[in-house]
Amino acid sequence: MSTNGSVNITDAPFNAVGDKVHDDTAAIQQAIDYAIANRIGTVVLPTGGDWRITQPIFADDPRNLRTSLTAPPFTQSFALALVGAEGPALGSGAATIWADFNDQVALWVGPGRGMAVKGIAVSGPPATTAGFRRGLPASGVGIGIASNGSQALIENSSVNLFHKGIVTGANGVDQLCDATTIRKCNITAAVGVHFSRTNNLINVIEDSVIDAVVAVQAEDWNGVNVRGGNFSTNLTGNSFPISGTQVATLQQGGGQTAY
Repeated sequence: MSTNGSVNITDAPFNAVGDKVHDDTAAIQQAIDYAIANRIGTVVLPTGGDWRITQPIFADDPRNLRTSLTAPPFTQSFALALVGAEGPALGSGAATIWADFNDQVALWVGPGRGMAVKGIAVSGPPATTAGFRRGLPASGVGIGIASNGSQALIENSSVNLFHKGIVTGANGVDQLCDATTIRKCNITAAVGVHFSRTNNLINVIEDSVIDAVVAVQAEDWNGVNVRGGNFSTNLTGNSFPISGTQVATLQQGGGQTAY
């Protein structure tokens, strides 16, 4: 069940299957909850698995967001890494979480300190005639980082087929959610990354590929350091392409800013 400080979701009693057919929601969640309860820092989704979920996954203490989404009682008192494939490939995400839904957050990152998602792809259901990117439900988020946490890392991962790729303060609370790092990720969405609250400070996006209508969106006063990578857009608006850029120009509009 636990080897060298990690929990593997395919081990007993969790027994995740990873064939994109079996519903692995309960197995993944039980493995995470076991790790939190036993202070084990890493939950492993083995490389090559296709992990189907029918409900959101919470990388979080079970007494937190599932008890109160807007007022979780345990903040910055735990850390957990959800780890898939490790390797040099940009956003490889060889361990894929396939959500049956695209109208809510698929993977929640709880309000811990030093939470991490590494080497995992998160995908919604196949696109339909309703559209792609902006045609998807606006409430849909691939990876949602909850307020009251600090120093979250999303690395070598990808998000596809959600309206928004990664959102900080995704639980709608304007509390501290600082020092988020997004590194070597690949995101395809209407909004690639949204730093959604005014207290979501000191953020970094490094060497990532974001194919979106709005690549990066932030509330006023939030800092976003963009280093390298390639941001592309297919529509005009409060966004512009960035490639190998060290400094992003600020654009104002509608009480929000896009970089």
